[in-house]
Amino acid sequence: MRIQSRLMQRSVRRNRRLLLEQLDHRHMLASDWRNPSDNLDVDNDHTISPLDVLSVINRINADPNQALTLRRPANANYVDVDGDKLVSPLDVLSLINYINLHGSGSRSLRDIPNSLTDETTIVVTLGQASGSRLIQLEITPSLIAANDNLRVNDLVNVFLVDPNNPATTLLDNGVVGTPIFQIDGNQPKLVPGISSWNGSVLTIDTSAIHEIDTGMIKVQLLNLNGIASSQVTVRSLSNTLDPNGFESPTLASSSTFSTIGQPLDTSTLISSTTLVPVFENVRYDTVLGKLQADVFVVNRGSETLGRDAVVLFPNIPASIGFDAPSGITAAGIPYVNFRTEIQWAVSVRLIVPIKFALLGPIETMTH
Repeated sequence: MRIQSRLMQRSVRRNRRLLLEQLDHRHMLASDWRNPSDNLDVDNDHTISPLDVLSVINRINADPNQALTLRRPANANYVDVDGDKLVSPLDVLSLINYINLHGSGSRSLRDIPNSLTDETTIVVTLGQASGSRLIQLEITPSLIAANDNLRVNDLVNVFLVDPNNPATTLLDNGVVGTPIFQIDGNQPKLVPGISSWNGSVLTIDTSAIHEIDTGMIKVQLLNLNGIASSQVTVRSLSNTLDPNGFESPTLASSSTFSTIGQPLDTSTLISSTTLVPVFENVRYDTVLGKLQADVFVVNRGSETLGRDAVVLFPNIPASIGFDAPSGITAAGIPYVNFRTEIQWAVSVRLIVPIKFALLGPIETMTH
C-alpha cells in the first residue's frame, strides 16, 4: 500500500450515542435449561464433547416428556441446547453437527490457507430487569506478527451480535459492526465500560442490554499477513448476573469520518516516508463478504504536505477486486483519495471497505 499527497477541508463529524444498538422489544424467551455461558456446553465443563451429547440422550431416555420445568434444579445439566424449553433430538443434532464440523474440546481457530478468516460463535444469555451481567471468555492467542512484505498483523476480533441478524452488533465501539475487543499482534484494544482484559480472560459487561434475552458472541481470527500459522483457543467461563450490581456506563462516541475523494492524476505525486496510513477496527463482514477497516493518514514529519493525499493498494489480486476506490492508476493500482477532508494538516480518517482484500505493503507518496 502507498500513500501519495499534494494540505484539509473540515471533517464531517458524526456523534453516536451509546455503545448499544437498541433493537425492537422482545419478550424474554431464554430457557433456564440452556447454559447462559455457552448453549453447547451441556455439562458446564467449559468444553464441548461427546459427553454433552450423551447427557442430552440420557435425559431424553429417562423422561420421554420433552417439556422442561420452568426452573432447572441446581444439579441438572443444561440439556436445552436450542433454548426452546424442550429437550428433543434437535438438541442432540445441534451438538453432533458442531462436533462433526469442529471437533470436541475447547473452541479453536486457525489460519486456513487461501482463506481470510476463521470464526466461532457462542450463544449466550442476555438481559436483566436490573443489576449487572458480566460474561467471561478465556482467549489464548498465538498470533504471527507482520512480515517484511505485509506490514499488518493477524488480528483477533470479538463481536456481540444479534443471532437472528449477525450483521447487527448489540454492543460496539461507536461504529456499527465494529468489535468490542481486538488483539492486534499482541496489543489488546478495549472499549471502555464494555470490555476488560487481564491478559488471558476477556470480561464483557452486557448490563446495558435489558430487553434482549439472547446474544451471540463471535470470535474472529483474521489472517492479514498472508502466513497461515496463527491460532486461537476460546473457552467460555461464566455468565454472571448480579441483581445488586451497577449497570455499565453508557459512553458517547464521537467519530470523524470522511468521504472518499474523486479521481486525480497520481502521476504528479511523489512517494512520502512521513505520511503514514493507520488502520483501525479491521474486521471481516461475513454477511457483506468484505474486509473493512477505518483508515486514516497521519503526517509524522515536520514539513507541511499538500491536500492531495492518496493511499494506494498495489498488491490486491485482480480476481479479488477493491470495493469503490477513488480510481485506478495507470499501472492498474486502486487508490483512495483523502483530498476532500484535508485542510491544513494530514491527519484524517475515513471508512474504506475492501472486498476480500489482504492489506498489502505500505509506501507513502506526496506532492
